[in-house]
Amino acid sequence: MSSTVQLQEGLTSRTLLAMLFSSLVMMPALLWVYLATGQLVGTIAAAYATMLIFGELGLIMMSPLSASELATIRWGASIAAGYTGGFLFTVYLKKSPITKQFGIAQNIPWWSCPPENSPAMIHRMIWHPDWLLPIGIGLLSMTLVLAADISLSFVARTLFIEVEKLPFPTGAVAAEIAIALSGGEKERYRIFAIATMMAAIYESIRILFPSLTEIILGRRLMIISPIHYDFTEMIDPIIHGATTGITTNLLVIALGLIIPEIVIIWQFVTSIVAYVILPPIFISMGLKEYPYTPGRPMFIPGTLTGAWYEPQLFFWLSFAVGLLVAIGIVPTILSAKQIAGAIKTFLQMPADVARKSGVIPGKMAIIMFLASALTLASLSYMFTPMGIPFLIGTILITTVFSFLNTIIGARSAGIIGGLFTIPYLNEVTIWLTTPVPGPQNPMSYWVWFNPFLAQPIGGATICIGYKAAQLTNTKPFSIAKAHILGTYMTWAIGLIIAGMLWYVYDVPSRFMPAPSYPADALLRALFITRQLGTIFKPDYIISSFIVGSIIGVIPRFLPYLSPFFGLPTLFGFVAGILDMPSNSTGIVLGLLLKKLMEKKLGKEWADKYIMTVAAGIFAGSSVVISLATALSFVRQAVAFEIY
Repeated sequence: MSSTVQLQEGLTSRTLLAMLFSSLVMMPALLWVYLATGQLVGTIAAAYATMLIFGELGLIMMSPLSASELATIRWGASIAAGYTGGFLFTVYLKKSPITKQFGIAQNIPWWSCPPENSPAMIHRMIWHPDWLLPIGIGLLSMTLVLAADISLSFVARTLFIEVEKLPFPTGAVAAEIAIALSGGEKERYRIFAIATMMAAIYESIRILFPSLTEIILGRRLMIISPIHYDFTEMIDPIIHGATTGITTNLLVIALGLIIPEIVIIWQFVTSIVAYVILPPIFISMGLKEYPYTPGRPMFIPGTLTGAWYEPQLFFWLSFAVGLLVAIGIVPTILSAKQIAGAIKTFLQMPADVARKSGVIPGKMAIIMFLASALTLASLSYMFTPMGIPFLIGTILITTVFSFLNTIIGARSAGIIGGLFTIPYLNEVTIWLTTPVPGPQNPMSYWVWFNPFLAQPIGGATICIGYKAAQLTNTKPFSIAKAHILGTYMTWAIGLIIAGMLWYVYDVPSRFMPAPSYPADALLRALFITRQLGTIFKPDYIISSFIVGSIIGVIPRFLPYLSPFFGLPTLFGFVAGILDMPSNSTGIVLGLLLKKLMEKKLGKEWADKYIMTVAAGIFAGSSVVISLATALSFVRQAVAFEIY
């Protein structure tokens, strides 16, 4: 960015009002949907809906919000709507028959959850004194993680926005919406409005119409499948173990308009190879490591099963881990000199220059990260002192792993818009540095509930907001302040809302069945009791790391192969493995739509306005999704009171 550009403050009274709207109106509905259906609708829908509502209100009232305000709303509103009732899951673990069967429930520490015979648990009162310590230490942990996230986010911003200049496609979409709604270029707004209307019409048919028919007729009538079309049961009898489908979610399809083409192609190819071509070969070979149960759909919500989910979790995940390690290490080594220079410049930035640039001075950011991360490690050890190996493990988790995953996550967000990190690093570290849980060693259970044993990686996602800030000439620190305020806002308001819901309806209950909780509890129990040791296969991880490293360095030595291999290829591999096959197919559909627009309207038009079209799709879909969520909430509440 040119030094002559005047950066604008994005956090204003109107921004704060929009964040409050998102937290008070959007978040309760999203929380209920999660507790009622097990589906995370996604805070991105709340964020884009809030942008559109406040942006249009500003235009109607002849007082348009600035692009900087709207870009800040995008980030702040998404954070403010992000509460998912964390303490409710801990309560479920305390009384769940699953955790009781594994001997875990009775060993959940008192500083994590009150005992079952506490009045706080019997009468379901979050405001009881027995909750003061669990809530207090949770707040302290969140504050320390937040400080580490913010500090690391500015390091990642320097590397991937200022130096590598990655596109951050989802951040660019947010900037496009902000520019369109700020009353700028008329043609851009016209295209945005058309795309928004068309997306809203489609999503109304997909998810709003079923909600309306449920309210009016008492039954859901669906014209379009609300999630995806799963072709597994059609092809599995012919191609054993194969699974694929196509999503109906426009938010996923629209990613095909903005993600680099090479990533989309390799993601689709990897998905087909991993989940259509290779499964029947593995099954015919009698490969026992490859899980297969005939007749199962792609994914069964609330379980650890499915034609896609089981192979992904118990077979392909190890390959994805090896590739992610390669993504984290290889580019860092190849660009070590450039990265070192960027960090050196960041550290030497004078305070007045940092203030004008809207960032935290480099030295302050590094000191803040180390102080918060090492404090987390120290408190982790104080709560569960289990020897020097564990102390080393806590330091690795809070410092080294958080830095590594922030780098990997920020790079993935910069290239493909989504966040990929090395999964289960904390769990493996606990396995390696603590004794096997048993009746004589309750602390080996406690460690799994240690609130300070956290890996701060939120700095990677904040870079998406920083990209929107860069494209709208907004101070980056506006995004950081919105992130901080949104975090505390959603924590405080979410705690009140979840506490009220819990006081009236137990979890699980008819009103809030929490269908995802049993599967989550089972996964947690299997980790704690170390029955998921086979999930990671070292030979698969090492082999995929070697292959990934070779692919990652090919462009350095054979530049003419760079259009086909390199870092985007690796991200395509990882996305093809970890994402649902129906999503991979949907993103390809988005790419085909992009090619169609280029052919019909011209490549010059598409290059200029394709991001505007994507922005309209995101905005229109988000508004309808938010409305359908609210209607479903009302319908369920009324039905429960009636019946």
